[in-house]
Amino acid sequence: LSPVCLGSLRRAASINAEYMGRIACATMIAPTGLYQMMEESEDPLAYEKAEEFEAPEEPSNTGAWVHIRGHLRMEARILKYEKPPPDDDEAEVPEPTEEELEEVIPLLREIQTDQSKTFPENEEDSNMWKFKAFNKDVPLQVVSVQNKLWPGAVTAYIAGSSEFVNIYIGNGLKYTGKIYVPPNPPKILAQFNEWEENEVPDPDNEGEMKIEKTTIFKEQEDIMPPPPPEPEPEVEEPDAEDAAGDAEAAPEAKE
Repeated sequence: LSPVCLGSLRRAASINAEYMGRIACATMIAPTGLYQMMEESEDPLAYEKAEEFEAPEEPSNTGAWVHIRGHLRMEARILKYEKPPPDDDEAEVPEPTEEELEEVIPLLREIQTDQSKTFPENEEDSNMWKFKAFNKDVPLQVVSVQNKLWPGAVTAYIAGSSEFVNIYIGNGLKYTGKIYVPPNPPKILAQFNEWEENEVPDPDNEGEMKIEKTTIFKEQEDIMPPPPPEPEPEVEEPDAEDAAGDAEAAPEAKE
């Protein structure tokens, strides 16, 4: 593959990874209490299964679910970037940017706090999740948790257990609440006018002029290459036998 193709593939893979990372951080959830943070680990994002877990009694509400992926910050990091201290103590400290002032959101946070400006505001609960229960009248009840901001992100959970799965089948686009309307095609360009009007004598009416349209394009003269030079006439050289015969005939003529 050429370097251009390889560069395009790398950019496509980078964009794909970025979007999948955003979708995973926003939609991967687990029942509350199933996992706990590892206190002795140096990794601030490390968690493990809790030794004791009680399945939520009402899995069809936001209080029964937590995020199991770190919050993706505006600076495209899960952990806040800490700038190294300046070498010069007297150096002027720049004002913090919006990315640096963003709130640090812990892992295993409840989805109840999720809010999106795309949907009507809900002060008491999250406006980004939708629940649906199946098999309500049988022992095996299944609950689906759908993320409304990322269509195609669904969590399926067997009620009363620790069995769940996160699924995403989508096109990588956020829900915007707007129907896509393709733009109108551009206006059709007018036909190019190659004709110009000139007044010429009218052969049918003596002394009068008429308008005649002529094209602005002129036929180019064919420029032919110069003819090849004429060959020089060949000078016939006498044969050696004829030259010897002429030499013998010359003395006889003198006698």
